[in-house]
Parts: sequence; structure tokens; C-alpha cells
Amino acid sequence: METESAMTAEDRYRAAAGAVFRRLREGRGWSLRDFGEQAGAAHTSLYAVERGETTPGIDVLDRVAAAFDMDLAALLSLIIDQLDGQRASSGASLPELVVAFSRLDHQQRSEALIFIDYLRYRDREDRSI
Repeated sequence: METESAMTAEDRYRAAAGAVFRRLREGRGWSLRDFGEQAGAAHTSLYAVERGETTPGIDVLDRVAAAFDMDLAALLSLIIDQLDGQRASSGASLPELVVAFSRLDHQQRSEALIFIDYLRYRDREDRSI
């Protein structure tokens, strides 16, 4: 895997999602096959996410959340927390993030916008506390 400073925003997101998937799976004591059965997804695909080789779509995130008896927002919150932990040691700049966003296809941009809306919601909730 690349060094943190050479990682793009998408790379960091994949790494964070993979770390969360692995932590949740191991917390339940599930094998990858168990995880796949519980989530209704191919265990090989979930393993690729855990290794940071592929970006999970909203449909996979939703199935994984359900497998762990949580909603999508809770799973995304865990991924955001993981990203926050990575951010302390990464130097991602806004231009890098904009370039990464511009390289997404239409479906990925739609999913990213949903995620951005969630971040706005979370930030509003944090300020109201």
C-alpha cells in the first residue's frame, strides 16, 4: 500500500472503509465467508474492500450495515471516525480532493454527494449539542 502522504482521498476512504469492515467482522468472530453470507455479498468482494483494493458502493455499505444491525448512517460514521484518525497524519489538500472528485463517474459522484450531505448533517448536529 502507498505511504499516507502519497495516498489520494479515494485511497484513504478505501483504507478507512476496509479497516472498519475488518474491525466489525473480527469483532463478531466471523470468517470472510460468514461475513459474505451475513451481508449477502461475495466474500471475495468484501475481502477486496478490507484490503483497500476497491471502493464499496452504497448498496454494499447498506448491506454491511444491516449485517451488523446498524443503519447506514452509523456505518458511515464509523468510516468517518476512521478517516478522522487518518487525517491527523495525512496532508490531503482541498485541490487533491477536488481532483479526486472530478475523476469519479456519475454514479460515484452521486454516492459522494449523498455522503457529503451526511457530513453536513453531522456537522450541524455537532454544533447543536
